[in-house]
Amino acid sequence: MNTSPKYRFDPVDHNFMRIRGRLTMGERLQAMLAAREWVFAAHRARVQRQHPNLSAEEVNLRVLEEIERADGKERWESIKRAAQDEAHCGDTPRF
Repeated sequence: MNTSPKYRFDPVDHNFMRIRGRLTMGERLQAMLAAREWVFAAHRARVQRQHPNLSAEEVNLRVLEEIERADGKERWESIKRAAQDEAHCGDTPRF
């Protein structure tokens, strides 16, 4: 018996697509950026719960390392280096 899933991705939510279709390009971009920020905030919160002794800079770097491992690409190296440079300057990296 074949137990492979019917869909590779979740089925399309037509109501969501209809609502999203009414947005301007700027509003769509803003929604995407808000979703991205939510994901990063959730990752940061989890890392902070697991390692309450880490500074904000160290938490951000751990999140970037996780994303780098999951993504498997070198594009995060430049972001991580920039975050480390900011951390050495005393600024809190903003992602």
